[in-house]
Amino acid sequence: MLIWIKCCGGHILYDIDATKLDSAFPKQKFDTIIFQFPNVGSREGKYGHTSNHVMVRKFLRAAKLCLDMHGKVLLTLVDNPHYRGIFKPDEAAIFAGYKTPHSYPFDASKFRGYAHTNTNDDDSAAQSYNRFVTWVFEPE
Repeated sequence: MLIWIKCCGGHILYDIDATKLDSAFPKQKFDTIIFQFPNVGSREGKYGHTSNHVMVRKFLRAAKLCLDMHGKVLLTLVDNPHYRGIFKPDEAAIFAGYKTPHSYPFDASKFRGYAHTNTNDDDSAAQSYNRFVTWVFEPE
């Protein structure tokens, strides 16, 4: 995926807090913001939810402030009831001020060079799963 992004003229930035995109890019607007397989690397709860649940909501709010007029946010997740229950895309959209999201299957094989790694080690969390979905969020 990195090769593909660079070949298309994109830039890859590291050490950006996804929940504070509006602070990292105070004057820049994007047509698309992509967050694939968000994971804080912790199972600790916050506010009665998983840390991943909380982080995705904060990310969606911050990302909305960085979108241009017709921009959208793409969020790719494992496609199973457990992960839908953690992230609750429809509820996350309402919380962050987006329209009801739509989705499409994510097939990593369609992106030459794409590799998935865990937050805390070099293993791939995706190895245990075979279905993934990209959710598309558009501001109201």
